Amino acid sequence: MARTDSVFYGPYAIRVMRIAGAHQAQIFRGRVTIGPRHHGAAPDEALEAAKIWLDRRAEVEARVRATTHIPSVEAYREALSVIEINAAETAMLDAHIAAPRHTLTATQLAEAAGWDSWSSANLHYGLLGRKIAEAMRWTPPLRPDGTEIWTMAIATGPHDIEGGAEIDMAGLLATYENGGQFEWVVRPQLVEALTGSA
Repeated sequence: MARTDSVFYGPYAIRVMRIAGAHQAQIFRGRVTIGPRHHGAAPDEALEAAKIWLDRRAEVEARVRATTHIPSVEAYREALSVIEINAAETAMLDAHIAAPRHTLTATQLAEAAGWDSWSSANLHYGLLGRKIAEAMRWTPPLRPDGTEIWTMAIATGPHDIEGGAEIDMAGLLATYENGGQFEWVVRPQLVEALTGSA
């Protein structure tokens, strides 16, 4: 029989187990296992090995974000594994990933979810984006009024600045003023997290 103790480390729970005399630590986020099992001669050694693994992983993520300002593929994978995605959100994501150049308007996203209005897609895609961003502990770009553009956790536009860290608000407004609809392009990191290729 295994004996288990849990220690919280940031958003993770590390469960230290003794199985057949060996000490192992497994990392969890909610009910989802993260990474490999870590071994040690004593419970503290197994726990420390798990913490070191998480710290190294966080350092890599910090370097990625410092360079690109966008979370890594691994951060997207983890976020997707811990959040709940409903049927409408799944329909929009599936359509968006399958679209040419992974590009759709809010009207097309609404159609994918079975809604009549682009505003429904904007609302619900934004809510999904917020779940993803919060799971990754990432703050998306802000509108001129200071509110977050949560959809930017999922996609950016054709007028993005320097890799999509910020959106070109002038380009966005020009699109609308010319009677066009804004085209959302799924972030390559999310495409890879969902499909295995960018």
